[in-house]
Formats: sequence, C-alpha cells, structure tokens
Amino acid sequence: MRYCDKTAGVALVSPTDAVSPDPIVISKELHQEILWKLPAESTIRYVAISLGGNPVPFEGCETTEGVCRIACEGRLCSSGPISPSVMPPSGGIYYAYVFQHSDATSSDPGIRIDP
Repeated sequence: MRYCDKTAGVALVSPTDAVSPDPIVISKELHQEILWKLPAESTIRYVAISLGGNPVPFEGCETTEGVCRIACEGRLCSSGPISPSVMPPSGGIYYAYVFQHSDATSSDPGIRIDP
C-alpha cells in the first residue's frame, strides 16, 4: 500500500508511466489529496477513475459514463479535494484507475479512500 503520510495533505506519487504494485491510500478525515508527478517525457493526458457504482471521489472530476477524469497539466495530475458525497466505511472505498496516454492506456491497482 502507498499510504499518505498522516501529517501530509498530499500523497505524492513518484514519476512513472509504469504500473505500480500497490494501491494509493488516502484519508477523507485528514483532507488528503493525490498528486501524480509525471516524468518529463510522459504522454499521460489524464487519470481515468472507474466509479463502479461508488460516488464521484474528487471535487475536480469530470464525470461521464461511470468514469471520473482528472486532467494532467504541466507534468502533474492533481486529484483535488475528496468530494463531500464520499462517506467511506471503516474499510474504505476502492476505486480502480488507469492512466490515459496519447496512444495507449496503463493501469495501477487503485485508490482507497479511508475515513
């Protein structure tokens, strides 16, 4: 698991275009966000989060057809604040996501939002 430091407001995901073996875990109670830092040569355009029947996870999501999209700009993709409609149970809410490249898609295991 990639946990956000309890004293940090942002979970920084290191520069990569590759699939990670661990999900990202953040806390709503601690007002944590995710910041994906992309390598200089990255072709990632956005992060696509599958809702899977769950509420929209982040306030800044552009949502269509069950997918929340977070645009990437200047080698950064920022989740923004967790949506007020997200009420995670004690085990958290899990969301699968993929990186959308200009010519392909790669996926990480997911994001878990804990209380």
